[in-house]
Amino acid sequence: MSLLEEQHQTIRLLLVKVLDETGTERRESFSDLMQRLIVHETTEEKIVHPYAWHTIVNGEQLVADRLLEEESLKQALLHLELLDPDSPEFIDAFEQLRQEVVAHDSAEEAREFAPLKERGDPAELRALAQAVRTAAALAQMHPQPRPDVGEGDVIEVLDVGCAH
Repeated sequence: MSLLEEQHQTIRLLLVKVLDETGTERRESFSDLMQRLIVHETTEEKIVHPYAWHTIVNGEQLVADRLLEEESLKQALLHLELLDPDSPEFIDAFEQLRQEVVAHDSAEEAREFAPLKERGDPAELRALAQAVRTAAALAQMHPQPRPDVGEGDVIEVLDVGCAH
């Protein structure tokens, strides 16, 4: 869980950076943020959530809630990608995204990660951590520019990583 929590912190820093910049720098920071969010959320969806579903009390509802939030985040990213990063519409929509990401991350850390740390089988948690590290390493080698393109490669490796 520590790598995922570190990713949350990096994402929070990028959320601030995007708003602090303008022009090309903002576009590049937003692209970096978008890629990190896509990989992070895909990793959680394919590795962490299935384990949480079966491991923690009320896991089914908890995961369902997180998945709804994640879908909303993906839709917001797609909308933002179409906007001029220096437009007032982008700034307003991005601020809404920022608030949703921070709330989502906080909910995950408190309601999913903390119970997993307490109740998860140590060997299974180590395997989960290795699968998350593998996904992060793969994502660095093969960045994906859009949430709806190229996820299959990441997902295939994640599925293999979870099998061990």
